[in-house]
Parts: sequence; C-alpha cells; structure tokens
Amino acid sequence: MRGINMKLYSRLQNEQLRRDASPIYCKNGSRAGYLLGIAVGLSLLLSGTAFAQCGPTTVVVEHTGSQATSCQNILDAIDSITCASPERRYVVKLSPGKYACNDKLIEMKDYVDLEGSGVESTLISGKGDYDATAARWVLIKAADFSEIRDFDLLMRPPAGANDDAVAVLSDGVSARISNMNIKVKNNGKDCWGILAQSLDGVEAQPYIKASYIDATKCDNGIGVEIRGNVRPTFLRVYTMGTNSKFSSTGMLFNLFGITRSSGGLKLWDVQSSAYGGSEFPDAKCYAFKFQNGSEPVPGIATFYQSLFIAELCDGGNTGLALGNNNRTILVNTRVWARFSGEKAENVGIEIEGGTLKANSSMVVGTTRSLNATGGAVAEFGASQVAKGAPQLTLGAKAVCVASYDTNFDPLNNLCLPQ
Repeated sequence: MRGINMKLYSRLQNEQLRRDASPIYCKNGSRAGYLLGIAVGLSLLLSGTAFAQCGPTTVVVEHTGSQATSCQNILDAIDSITCASPERRYVVKLSPGKYACNDKLIEMKDYVDLEGSGVESTLISGKGDYDATAARWVLIKAADFSEIRDFDLLMRPPAGANDDAVAVLSDGVSARISNMNIKVKNNGKDCWGILAQSLDGVEAQPYIKASYIDATKCDNGIGVEIRGNVRPTFLRVYTMGTNSKFSSTGMLFNLFGITRSSGGLKLWDVQSSAYGGSEFPDAKCYAFKFQNGSEPVPGIATFYQSLFIAELCDGGNTGLALGNNNRTILVNTRVWARFSGEKAENVGIEIEGGTLKANSSMVVGTTRSLNATGGAVAEFGASQVAKGAPQLTLGAKAVCVASYDTNFDPLNNLCLPQ
C-alpha cells in the first residue's frame, strides 16, 4: 500500500463502501455484478489518491549554471518521474538554451515526453555515452509511448573513439519523434541520425514527423535506418547521409529475417538524399535503400509525394535501391541520380525482384533510369522515365504506358523511344 493514505483507506473499508459506493449490476442483478461495482469504485478512489502524491505532470527544466549542469538537470527530471502510465502521461519541458551532454545518455521512460522550446531555441549537444547493450555511443534512447520533440540535437562522439554512434536509438515498439533537427558527425566509424530496430521479433511502429536528420563525415553515414521487424510511419521528413568515406545513405531499411505478411511501409511527403564530395573518390550514394537478402519481403512499400536525390558520389549514385522487395508503389514521386565520377554510374532505380509500379512520377538517372534483374517487373504510368534505356537481365521486364523521356517525347510500351 505504499504511497496510499492509510487513514483514508481504512475509512473506505469501514464506511464509504457500505454507504456511498454505487454498485454496477449485471443485467440479472447478480451478486457478482454488485461486487464488481465495489471493486471498480475502490480502484478508482485508490488510484486517484496515489496520483495525488505524484506531483504535476509537467516538469520544467530551467537552463541554470553551466551547459553540463543543465544536462544533468534533464536526467534528474526524468529520474524524478515514477508515476508515468497510460492514464498519467508526463512532459519534461526544456527552457531555451544549450545543454551539453558529454558522458551522459538521456534515457527516456515510457509515457514520458521530452519537449524543447522550439528548434533554434533549445539545443542538446555532445558525445552522449557508450551504451553497452547497443554497443554504440548514444545520445538519446527513446522509449515506448514516449515522444521527443521541438529541439535541436547535435551529436559528436569523442575524438578517436573506435565505436559507432547513434544520435537517437529506438529499440522499443512505439517511439515518436517530431519537429526535430538531428545531426551526427563521427569521424572514423559508422553513424546514424536515427536507428530504429525491433527486439525479439516484436513488431515496432515508430512515428517520425516534420524532422530533419543528417549523418555526415562518417565511414558510412546513414540518416535513418529501420532494422528488423519494424513498420514505421514517416510524414514530412527530410533525411540525409552526406560526405562519408565509404557510403552515404539517406534512408536504409535493413529487413533481414522479416516474416510478416501484412502491413507495409508508407512514406508521405518525405525527402531522402545522399550527397558525396571529392574528399572520398570511391564513396557511393543511396538516397533510399532496401537491404533484405535473397528472399522477398512481404508487404507493400508506398511512397507518396516524395523526393529522392543521390548525387556527387564519385563511386556511383542510386536514387532507389529496392532490393528484392515484394511490391513497391510510387505516387507523384521524383527520383534523381546524377553527378558521379567518370567511371561510375548514376541509376535512378535498382530492383532485384518483385514488382514496381510508378504513377505520375519522375525517374531520372543520368546513366540510366532503371536496372532490373531477377524477374523483376517495373511498370510506369503517366511518368517521366529519362536518360538511357532500362537495363533488364534475368527475366526482368519494364512496361511504360503514357510515359515520356527527358524531352517529353513518348516512350513505347517497352520504355524505349518511339
């Protein structure tokens, strides 16, 4: 009975349950219904008493003292919350200012939100701390039924650290991220702006909205990676991988071992980009990449009103690398791949199996629009399919209907100039 006023509890037992409780009867007026009513009433009264001792549901963190002290204030505020539940959600509200979190990992709690005072007003920066479970440096670890929102996040792991780095790690089932600017730099190892993964095969459904994410100057820089049995929702998200040594990827779906047959991936108004630079002449760029092995992934991936750009990687640029995804649909979506080195290729879409349907979309690769293999079928309707005939191998097919090339000249049903 910890946290309950025992005098009140005794009185409830001796007086109120006999006199004032309103019983809830079953239709036949059974004794079971009467007892159920008493149990419900007691539960509500006791939970209200316990909640009354939990304090306010908004905890304000003032920016006081040094930046490091202010970061500790965030951790203390989260630690102070012990009553969070579906019926009692909490918000940790950050006042404007800079919070330096070095050797500190902000680990969220279920049903607790972390809210800044707006991007460009609130900044959390630093190297975070090493998370032994994730085997990476992490700055914020998300939680279930919890949201982080409305602040800038800048992660820079310590110089010479021989470990990967993640600005935001989500390994639960229902984290939310909205109205954020997230950037991570990690010279010498891999880095992620957001890494969302499922544990023990349980399907996760993170929600990411109205945010900018950039992973830059790493060995492999990945703006957002979705790993395992995860079915996310993206809305108005701009994600980037930039200027990394081996590869830059805006968005990576690493779906090995997925067996689910329902649901799918939906991206609304998303821009995913990958940019390279002359500093790394062999680096490759992928605006979006499925990495799912030899078996097709069940479900449908649908892209609405989105933009994918891969450019300036001298090792080659690919707009959409769809792997062996079962079915992909593009609606009013643009894909660009351009500006590689002299010997590298710029390919709009690569597909290794399954089907692709593009409607009212644009696919431009300055080497070729499409590489398809493994029996893949790519269908384009009322779309621009530009720069070079599709390369089709191992039974792959391309079909164009009411589509055209760069000069708006019509294409035949094999996606070739008429």
